[in-house]
Amino acid sequence: MTKKNTISGKHDNFFKSTFSDIIVAKDFIKEYLPKKILKKIDIESLTISKDSFIDVKLKDKYSDTLYSVKIDNKDAYIYFLFEHKSQEDKLVALQLLKYMVEIWYQHLKQNTKTTKLPLIIPLLIYHGKKKWS
Repeated sequence: MTKKNTISGKHDNFFKSTFSDIIVAKDFIKEYLPKKILKKIDIESLTISKDSFIDVKLKDKYSDTLYSVKIDNKDAYIYFLFEHKSQEDKLVALQLLKYMVEIWYQHLKQNTKTTKLPLIIPLLIYHGKKKWS
C-alpha cells in the first residue's frame, strides 16, 4: 500500500466512524442541508441503515454510511459517500447514481410489496486543496 492510499484510507475511516455517530450526522444535516429540504425531514426519525450498497470490488476504495429518515412522512434515505478526492471528479454524479440505483434495488428486495422508490439525498464530502467548482 502506498503512502497516498494509507492516508486516503485513514481519511475514509475517520469520516465513516465520525458520521456513523447519529448525533454528528444530525448536526451535519442541520448545518449543511438547504433549509427548504431540512424543513421536510423528520430529523428525529434518522436511523442508521446497516446495509452497505458499495460494490464488493470497490469496498477498499470507498466507504459509506446510509441513514433512513422520514421526509414528508415517507421513507427516504440520506446517503453519505465518503471518498478521498484530492481533485475534481467530473464523473462523480454517475458514481452517485450507481450507488443510488443499488440502494433502490436493495430497498425493493427488502420491501417486496412495493414498487415505489424512496427519495435518496446523496452527500459527497470533498476535502481537496482547491475549490471544487
